[in-house]
Amino acid sequence: MGLRGPQPRIENAKPVEFIQEDITPPPGLNAKERKVFERLVAENRAAGVSIRQIDSSQYADLATATVRRDSAADDRLWLAITRQMDELRGHLLMGPRARSRAGLRDVAKAPVKSKLSQVLELAKRKA
Repeated sequence: MGLRGPQPRIENAKPVEFIQEDITPPPGLNAKERKVFERLVAENRAAGVSIRQIDSSQYADLATATVRRDSAADDRLWLAITRQMDELRGHLLMGPRARSRAGLRDVAKAPVKSKLSQVLELAKRKA
């Protein structure tokens, strides 16, 4: 919830069609950009975001910006590329904030259990 309160719910909203197509990177990406492209697509696929072939150019732009930001020597250039990346990440529904704005629930992570909690759970089962 932001300063303006919760976002309004759309009453007559149609359900979003869930499609995950196999997409290929556009030609012209180098090896680093291709690896980042594949990682970004895999992250969104695992999060349950619809993926279409038409989105490959935006994924490629984000991959290129990520590689360029890593090699940016100037702080202003780094900040400009980061702003561009934030906009692209919003369009591609990357991250929990962008997914919640689109009405998608974030993938629940399994709780990490310590060794002590596992031993206590085993003791409760045997008792």
